[in-house]
Amino acid sequence: PILARLNFDPHNNLKHSEQALALRPNYADALNSRVTALNGLGRSEQAVQAREELLQIDPLSVIGRLNAVTFIASGGEPERALAIARSLAAQSPWASHVAQARAYRSDGQHDRQLEQLLLAYALDARDLLVNFDISFVFSASGLYEESLRIDREVRPWALMNAARYEEAEQALQQALLADAESLEIMSSLAQSIYYQGRFEDAVRQWQPALIRTSYGEAVYTNGSDIETAQLVYSLQQLGEEEAASKQLGVLAKLSASSGNAGFKNNPWWHFEQALLAILDRDKVKALEALQVTDAKGFQYLAALDEPILDAVRDEPAFEIVRQNVAARAAANRQKVLALVCQNNPVPDYWRPLEATCSASGP
Repeated sequence: PILARLNFDPHNNLKHSEQALALRPNYADALNSRVTALNGLGRSEQAVQAREELLQIDPLSVIGRLNAVTFIASGGEPERALAIARSLAAQSPWASHVAQARAYRSDGQHDRQLEQLLLAYALDARDLLVNFDISFVFSASGLYEESLRIDREVRPWALMNAARYEEAEQALQQALLADAESLEIMSSLAQSIYYQGRFEDAVRQWQPALIRTSYGEAVYTNGSDIETAQLVYSLQQLGEEEAASKQLGVLAKLSASSGNAGFKNNPWWHFEQALLAILDRDKVKALEALQVTDAKGFQYLAALDEPILDAVRDEPAFEIVRQNVAARAAANRQKVLALVCQNNPVPDYWRPLEATCSASGP
């Protein structure tokens, strides 16, 4: 199953994981691979069951608990997620910090998320997972210059988050030359092209990044269906209505599966429902979904620049949502600034730029 997982082949991943479990039912790596495969196939409800089974069979599995935390927190159980994350400390302080960061992210506490990530960074500054997440927190807080200081392998995505799409495209093209089989890079390159309005090129670039799910092909991403929504929008912009309709049907089934698995508590799920409704030409439903997104504390202001939302951008209801999200984003930025500039837990490992802290005020 390891080779299948590395090749992003959830069908073979699931097949080989179940074969391994038939021989050794308590094999933690195979149990974890089964969870990953079910998620990759869009079978979210079964993935939840498999994840709980893993936690019961091998409650001391570090990787099992680390991976479970994100889904448990996103499913509306942040306290349980934090308890699991903290239980990792005795075996792996690094994993405990990363898991706690994931729980705080799902709960919208970016300052606490950054605190835990910096503690993990102090233990292993080369870990790409931590570098990616630190970059994300700074980007989400509008601190793009801090985000761009991160590991060079993360820089293409930091450029994307900073809306420097042409530079991101060039960086991702270079990254793809070094790793031509990476679906993550292929998909991100397509997205950088999409944000420049080159829909035909984006569709072409997304094709090799499609993976087979239980409902049909969808864009490979790390835990989000938004890029598949962007593929649908691109096809619509090109007048490819039949292909767009087929892809939209797959997206709707994937989204319904994640909703049934408990992710309706997550504001990102409702944000995706808004995109789905627009792609289905239902503005009323889209605005209702955005209002629920707002009510659940959404704070990612840059996400509202998504081109799909242009269909409702001039609506008064959208502007109200935008203002509310902007207020939360501003409050979040101040908390992150206070952490990194005044209460920095690892000043010997990450010292912010002088310009960053001058922006935090007295």
